[in-house]
Amino acid sequence: MDLVERNTDMRLPFRDRAASRRRILEEDGPFSGDHLLTREGFFSALIYRGVTYGTQFLQEEKTFYPDLQAWSSRYQLLRSIGHGETYFCKKDAYGTAAAARSPDNVQNYWDAAKIEELRPHPGKSFTEFFQTIKKSPRMPAFGSLTAYLLSADYAIAGGLQKPSVSELGGIIHGINKGGRKGLELLGYGCSSSKETAKAFSEVYGGLQAFFTGEERRNMDFGPIFLEHALCKLSRFKKISQFQDVCQEWDVPIV
Repeated sequence: MDLVERNTDMRLPFRDRAASRRRILEEDGPFSGDHLLTREGFFSALIYRGVTYGTQFLQEEKTFYPDLQAWSSRYQLLRSIGHGETYFCKKDAYGTAAAARSPDNVQNYWDAAKIEELRPHPGKSFTEFFQTIKKSPRMPAFGSLTAYLLSADYAIAGGLQKPSVSELGGIIHGINKGGRKGLELLGYGCSSSKETAKAFSEVYGGLQAFFTGEERRNMDFGPIFLEHALCKLSRFKKISQFQDVCQEWDVPIV
């Protein structure tokens, strides 16, 4: 538990209990009811996922910015009193360092937030939004993983349709990050989108049957929860305590 508590963003399997998610979901954040479907809310959500996730800045400063000037004035003030770029942005926020992550992208995010076709809508499918964000040239640092994480944030908040189990299984294959690695760690073949979706569905069905309804509600069980948990599973592979637990429960780890 100490290992998890030292970095809940990277290791806690319960997505919305981790430090950065708890902060962004506080009152008056971009995913609150007042801001969820607004240009300003979308701008602030892009800053969160594209720049400030996992940082000291996120924990200490506002999470909602009504316009570019509000962000820029605060950023420039904090830089002037000695805060370096790592205070605002961790290039390895999601594991592997991404050189494109930078506060310099915020201007692009403000411009992108003006475009209604890019913004979420409760009637928009998860895959449509994910693909739009991933492919947009207006979204520097939003590759497959970051686009997925933003899509998951909006689906949980009610700003998009939630993905089906098979839909998310296919997306996991294409992202080719922790979710897919977690399935492979459990011994599943993931050589194609179809195979990965089948593996994801099988694990989902097994866990759905294993946990009680109350347990599932308490952990926000669903496809997004499972992708997140599989990602954390892949990070624990080399830890001896984790290996002991797997042995105790007769879970084969590849």
